Amino acid sequence: MVNAQVVSAVSEAERKRIRGLIRDKFGIHAEKMIAVAMCESGLDKTSVNWGDAKITGNPSWGIFQINRKQFNGWDNPETNIQVAKEMFDRRGFQPWSCARRLNII
Repeated sequence: MVNAQVVSAVSEAERKRIRGLIRDKFGIHAEKMIAVAMCESGLDKTSVNWGDAKITGNPSWGIFQINRKQFNGWDNPETNIQVAKEMFDRRGFQPWSCARRLNII
């Protein structure tokens, strides 16, 4: 689970906005994906997990902790959510370890 300090660093207004963006993009899967994003990053658009680079060679970036070489807009919620939706459309919840931790898959 994400560190409580990270969660508190994001304002409630920003969390509400990001939840709305996720609901708009993910439809019937939105509440589960909000839970995944909360677990992955605390909905912090600037979250970077450099520890993942030791495992995969790349850090994980942004709200959905997208694991790849840095991509433009990773810290833009709309871009990060769009990339997550494209991943979800191909692989469902499988890319997110938090989905397993939350017993979504």
